[in-house]
Amino acid sequence: MDREYNLGFISDNDIRQHVKDTVMTYRTAISLGEFNRNIVDPIKLTFDSKVYQRPIETVIDNKCLRQTDKSNKCNRLFSSEPLQICRQRLGSSGQRRDWL
Repeated sequence: MDREYNLGFISDNDIRQHVKDTVMTYRTAISLGEFNRNIVDPIKLTFDSKVYQRPIETVIDNKCLRQTDKSNKCNRLFSSEPLQICRQRLGSSGQRRDWL
């Protein structure tokens, strides 16, 4: 059974679709080409490897994870814009403000 959200400014089906679309944009990996398109400071990677006493491979894996996470955060930010716009167009009662 689907949960009812009763948000007023968006239907339950639309919120479910929005969440599904957002999750589908999530990345779990980054290709070498995408990694290389980002500015990566080899000195910082080497420094981190030595200071934290981690193999360079681990430092690079962590950097890839951070880049993937940053991409996912950006996707969440932009995918929430339609909800924010919709919320702004409605009053606290959930009814459309005629003056907008």
